[in-house]
Amino acid sequence: MAQSNSLLPSTLMVRFGRGVGSTAIGQVVAAVSSILLVPLFLRAWGAEGYGQWLSLTAFISYISLLDFGGQSFIGNLLAREYARGNQGEFQQKLSEGVSLFALIALIAFALLILVLCVPGFSLPGHDTPFRPTERLILLLMGTSYLLSIPTGVYVTVYRAAGYLARSVMIGNVFRFVALVCYSSILVMRLPATLYAVVHLSIGVVSTFFIVWDTHRLIPVCRGAKLSIAAALTARAHLGGSMHFWLLALASALNLQGVVLVLAANGSPETVATYSAHRTIAGLVGYMSNLVQGPLWPEFTFMHAQEDHAKLTNVSLLTIRMVVLLSGVAALGLWILLPTIYPIWTGRHLQFQAPLLALLLFQAVLAAGWTTSGWSLLATNNHYRLTYWALANALLTIGFAIVLAPKFGAMGAVSASLLGDVICGAAVYPGLAAGLHGMPVKEFYKAAFLPILALLIPSALIATASWVHNEQFMLLASILAVASLYPVARIALRKQDADWAVSKLQALIQSHT
Repeated sequence: MAQSNSLLPSTLMVRFGRGVGSTAIGQVVAAVSSILLVPLFLRAWGAEGYGQWLSLTAFISYISLLDFGGQSFIGNLLAREYARGNQGEFQQKLSEGVSLFALIALIAFALLILVLCVPGFSLPGHDTPFRPTERLILLLMGTSYLLSIPTGVYVTVYRAAGYLARSVMIGNVFRFVALVCYSSILVMRLPATLYAVVHLSIGVVSTFFIVWDTHRLIPVCRGAKLSIAAALTARAHLGGSMHFWLLALASALNLQGVVLVLAANGSPETVATYSAHRTIAGLVGYMSNLVQGPLWPEFTFMHAQEDHAKLTNVSLLTIRMVVLLSGVAALGLWILLPTIYPIWTGRHLQFQAPLLALLLFQAVLAAGWTTSGWSLLATNNHYRLTYWALANALLTIGFAIVLAPKFGAMGAVSASLLGDVICGAAVYPGLAAGLHGMPVKEFYKAAFLPILALLIPSALIATASWVHNEQFMLLASILAVASLYPVARIALRKQDADWAVSKLQALIQSHT
């Protein structure tokens, strides 16, 4: 039975604003966790115990790859049917998706138990078999990761029904509770097995809460049923979901493959320097992360409702805004890093300005071409992106093998940048233009015009950095900030800016 499109709660800007806010809170909680827990781990279990815990959890975490990209693909299908008001199709696809990945998790759980019963089972490259306590930790953490697979698919009903912000906030609450529990365990120096028990318990409680909350909030979910028949029918969805899995695999290969090549040809210090600079440049990506999650379901809704003009306009505006904000973030990091980097690294690693400059440029460039692909991902038109992403990863590793031995970290970054240009920046805008039925130049303009406009403040900051004068740097920074308004006027079309301002004003008025 179909319903009207009024199923979607609130408006695009309200959902987007709430989504950005909840996502920002989640990133703060995650950052606090990563910073706070490390010293507590070391204090509670020592360097050896913490290292063993990291090895065990890293080893078992690969079991999460069994989600095969189901969250993204099934979530898109659910959002499409919900936007169209197709309750029956929504329930059917939810039943199929959760049933399939619950079955996969159950089979994997049985295999996990069998593997852990093997007497000589040990970490790869180690001769010492796992002790009983280590096997218990692997079982508990493995069960937790497996439970997250069908739960993760089920969570997409929030996004599909326009309640993304609610799901993110629920996740934030459980992450905060987990942080308190983990911190307490470590402060009291309790064993790692208890930590694993708590980890699994939080996963179980959150799963039951999510099912209860969605049934209360989104009545259409109540018709979903778990069954073997639904799981077998859902095999038809594996092709689409596997492509999302391949995208994740390509990203992992692109990031970690370069590190492995660099490690094979350089010193540990070179690897550490490269990783530290890449981590800093990766902060630019927070601009994309803040808006991708909230916008993903909106792209799906627009496509499902065949509002192609709005989908195109929002896509182009998003590209311009993300590139502009990423460029501003990159300039800020370039100004601050020479002072912060020595403190952050304890002066153990040398700051390399050319390396950071290349990484920041790559991050800003990526903000343009990757954002071009968001509408393709949100509408399950991601198949060709998958092959180009894999080609990017393989080409990057190939270039790294050639360049890293001779040029070290700069060679590794150059290899990654070349892969991005050939298989990303030169391809993604064209694929997006094909989906939207627009001239490809419109997407290239959206991606590269903000970068060209940012050359004005970039030249000011670069000149000040070359002069090495604090007063001149302060003056250049002030001029660069003052130039951001004309830069924004160049990067954003007037109609885009007017539309964004009007939507923002409407959002503010709705909350006053």
